Amino acid sequence: MGNVMNTQQTYRCPCTSGLVFDDCCRPILTGHKRAVTAESLVRTRFCAHVVRDYDYLLQTWHPVTRPVTLDLPARRFWYWLDIDAVVGGGPQEDTGSVAYTAYRRDGQEHASISELAHLERYHGWWVYRSGEAMGD
Repeated sequence: MGNVMNTQQTYRCPCTSGLVFDDCCRPILTGHKRAVTAESLVRTRFCAHVVRDYDYLLQTWHPVTRPVTLDLPARRFWYWLDIDAVVGGGPQEDTGSVAYTAYRRDGQEHASISELAHLERYHGWWVYRSGEAMGD
């Protein structure tokens, strides 16, 4: 699964939860645990971008909207995630929306994206359904 196994275990989780990677997103990325909320899915998908685990991104994408492949820039480095708002998406819910801002560097250029992600349960698993770009 991407570079998940090569990431040092004592590092803080890239999802900015404040937890150590081994205690946060790594068990979900490696399939030992499931994302239990819509927010945790957004956080693990961000981590998947950081460690380049594109299989996880595809696996957690709703089959109706999932692309066949991902063609992502090799020089893109994701380094920070802000969760701006969460509506629904709790452990006992089937849908949720998460507004977030993700920060990246492409070579020397820094940029961010803001999205309202729509997530839902599919066969019991949280998956990314769609997203709307939010204004700068």
